[in-house]
Amino acid sequence: MRAAKWNLHDAQKRIKATIEWRRDFKPDLITPDEVKIESETGKMFVSGLGPFLFPNNCSYSWYSEEF
Repeated sequence: MRAAKWNLHDAQKRIKATIEWRRDFKPDLITPDEVKIESETGKMFVSGLGPFLFPNNCSYSWYSEEF
């Protein structure tokens, strides 16, 4: 609700879009091996810890040693 500035209709649209995106792209099925190359080529770094002490990962796609 905060991201939608307490607009219920907008929040419902956002949640519906998120559910559809997760159904289409299935991010929960991504394995560590699939994203391993991203961390090895410097495209991903840990920018600190979140509120539950999980790492905050940031990805930058403009840097690549592959090109």
